[in-house]
Amino acid sequence: HASSKHGIAITGKNILVENCNIYDVGGCGIAMSGSVDITASIDVKTNNIVRNNHIYNYGQNPTVNTYMRAVEFGTRNGKNKSFGDVVTNNLIHGSDLAGGIVMKGLGQTVSRNEVYNLLHSIDDAGVLYTGRSVNEFGNRITENYLHAFSMIENPRYSSMGVYLDDWQSGQLVTRNIIVGP
Repeated sequence: HASSKHGIAITGKNILVENCNIYDVGGCGIAMSGSVDITASIDVKTNNIVRNNHIYNYGQNPTVNTYMRAVEFGTRNGKNKSFGDVVTNNLIHGSDLAGGIVMKGLGQTVSRNEVYNLLHSIDDAGVLYTGRSVNEFGNRITENYLHAFSMIENPRYSSMGVYLDDWQSGQLVTRNIIVGP
């Protein structure tokens, strides 16, 4: 039985999470928040890197699994955010009620990840998601391969490969391969 905890929880800067196998966790695979108060300065980068990990079967605790993520990075409290973090070359799969990567903050990069077999029991979600802020810009989503994710038939909402939600601005989405169910 999976615990309700995340596989890895990080708050800080200049942290590398590399070559890990993270699986059968109740919450997020990796939950990473920055330590920079961007309301004071955007000159300080957090420079965290999540690279070459295999993350699967996360969000397994039925009491907390609604929209858990393989990697959530940027902010958890609204004030301290990440700036300049990179999530790259990860293999992510196997979670019915969970998204792949949720990105918040400024100047973030999500690249060269393979993400598949997600979102089969949820809608209004994204394999790669960012949203709800006009102040989080300069992020790049590039060269990812997203496939075999659900597109639940809902007249109002559906799941997307890349979801730029509610006023999200200043993002670059380029050279991704997105294949539905």
